[in-house]
Amino acid sequence: MADLTGLMTGTSSGIGLAVAGTLLQHNPDLTIVGCSRRPGPLASHPRFIHWETDLCRPGTALARARRFSQEFSACHLMLYAAGRGMFNPSPEWSSESLEELVQLNLTSALSLAGGLTDKLRKGRGLAVFMGSVASRERAPLGAAYGATKAGLKQFAEYYFLENRKHGVRVMHLCPGMVDTDFYAQERFAPQDGDGFSVDLQSLAQTVQFYFRGPGEKTNPTHLVIEPRMVGIQRKRI
Repeated sequence: MADLTGLMTGTSSGIGLAVAGTLLQHNPDLTIVGCSRRPGPLASHPRFIHWETDLCRPGTALARARRFSQEFSACHLMLYAAGRGMFNPSPEWSSESLEELVQLNLTSALSLAGGLTDKLRKGRGLAVFMGSVASRERAPLGAAYGATKAGLKQFAEYYFLENRKHGVRVMHLCPGMVDTDFYAQERFAPQDGDGFSVDLQSLAQTVQFYFRGPGEKTNPTHLVIEPRMVGIQRKRI
């Protein structure tokens, strides 16, 4: 068993996959439990364990936290990267889509952190919440999505205040537009070309910097990373 253990969500693609791959590469003593609906490209890695998980279902996140607590003595890293967007006019919202958005983007993150608190304290771990600039900026049609991300931002700050005396660090990482499948079903996407989206490896290296790099002795409570350029392309869907 590796010396370090972590629990991550959203590891089958996008930001979660990039971060998990980078951390496994740079930390040979780290085992990651990845919670996602699909195993993803890391499934064959010897230090990656996949737990099939649907975080849109109430109670699932807490169940995963309890299972982790039973199987591992400490948690050195928790990263919540699961999430989805919803950029529609409010009259178009359905109760089902709204409930799933809040469950996935906010409630499951809180439940996972709450369920892992004791193990994070024991491991003097780093809890990373993947936020968004939508938590601090206004965007057309982004009311519901922005509300979930603003809630996550507040939670991360209060969670740090509650647990810092126990050695737990908290990172609320807020990227601007990242070129992932996040925008596949949305009305817009980053403009094509260099500099219009945040590079996945830049985000992954940022987490590594604070997890076991030069930033290990500091706490990046709120960290915003934005593209150098500003550009959005509208789509018809």
